[in-house]
Amino acid sequence: ALQFLEAARKGISHSKNNDWLQAYNDFQTALSFWQGGMPDDTFQSEQVLAFNDTLTHLLVEIGTIWANSLAESKRYEDAINIIERILHRNYQEESLTILLYKLHCRNNNPLKAREILERYKKALLKADYSEEEIEDFIAEIVNATAP
Repeated sequence: ALQFLEAARKGISHSKNNDWLQAYNDFQTALSFWQGGMPDDTFQSEQVLAFNDTLTHLLVEIGTIWANSLAESKRYEDAINIIERILHRNYQEESLTILLYKLHCRNNNPLKAREILERYKKALLKADYSEEEIEDFIAEIVNATAP
């Protein structure tokens, strides 16, 4: 976890300095160290939960930075692949789901965009969200990407 944390922070720092080659290398390294969050059935103190939240937030942050940078270069497929690698660990992540949906729309692939919404809906149903809540979330994603 500490190796992931260090590589992710270095990558974010490089991205802020527009040193994208180094940032990409560090992001790739960070992803290789990612072991996932703490299992739900593990004894967890407040500090462990806070650390787990920090790691998860960093994972989302590097995915967002990396994918947005690739998308700016019109490298939509590469951006999509990065987000899919991260979302594979948590399909409920709203900000990355929105970004992924946008990328599929920009890449002129409405079928894949619709699949993303369906997958998100299934993940929310599995997490016991109500149909009404889910429809609100889906509408929010669609409205966030409207031209």
